[in-house]
Amino acid sequence: MLALKYLQKCQLRVNRVLDKILPSTDKIPRELHKAMRYAVLNGGKRIRSALIYATGEAFQANNKVLDKISASVELIHAFSLVHDDLPAIDNDDLRRGKPSCHKAFGEATAILAGDSLLTLAFEVLTDLNKHAISPSNSLKMIKILSHYVGSCGMAGGEMLDVASVDHEISLRKLAYIYKLKTSYLICASVMLGALAANCNKKTTLDNLEKFGIYIGLAFQIHDDIIGIESDAKTLGKPQNSDAINHKPTYPQLVGLKRAKQIEHACFNKALHFLKNVHLKNPEKLIALCQFATTRVS
Repeated sequence: MLALKYLQKCQLRVNRVLDKILPSTDKIPRELHKAMRYAVLNGGKRIRSALIYATGEAFQANNKVLDKISASVELIHAFSLVHDDLPAIDNDDLRRGKPSCHKAFGEATAILAGDSLLTLAFEVLTDLNKHAISPSNSLKMIKILSHYVGSCGMAGGEMLDVASVDHEISLRKLAYIYKLKTSYLICASVMLGALAANCNKKTTLDNLEKFGIYIGLAFQIHDDIIGIESDAKTLGKPQNSDAINHKPTYPQLVGLKRAKQIEHACFNKALHFLKNVHLKNPEKLIALCQFATTRVS
């Protein structure tokens, strides 16, 4: 109950910020701006935003800084989904129960919308010094986020994911792919939440990074599981789409029962590293992790 209420609060908060940041559909090129807004404001759990808010609040960060960081990460997440859904990658017609961006606006517009969302995400982070964030920490945030999103992070993970289609791979390699394509944006989220309070303690950031890696793995394995166990209406996209697209998953490699055991182990490792941060009020973060690994969609 705590996680759901907090998540809903964060959804409302970041959606208001995103609505202000995204270009108006009155501005030319209107179709591009419509596609950008469609991709970002078309629902979504905002779990990454909630992790940013929960981490930042635990470190007593400035609310306006957390708003901008949350918006930036959601813009990046939306960009990644727009491009993932394209025929050349996952070829998904539905996203959150509605036509995916390229189905609603065409492939060319969807590609340009994704590109525009990515660049806007970094533009949002360029004026954090207005809110008592040191220039060095602002640069550190941009560096962390760009690294975790680039070829050695999320984009690289997606490349490896695409290359794994129709191939047999080891569990170790699949874990590495999941770390890059899912865990790293979560790592960035919680680390930026701490940096928003000008926290630069290396051990703290290291433990938050490890927390992000393991909760990201649990999150992605849970995606594999509900992709099999939930129906298309609940998921908002075709059921068992990974199997249809011949993409390797944890249940495929080790079976559903073992996949659930590994997910649980990753969740416990994540909590171990979170405890090492010694937060006074980690309840929201823990509740969010529990929600992320028990959701049905």
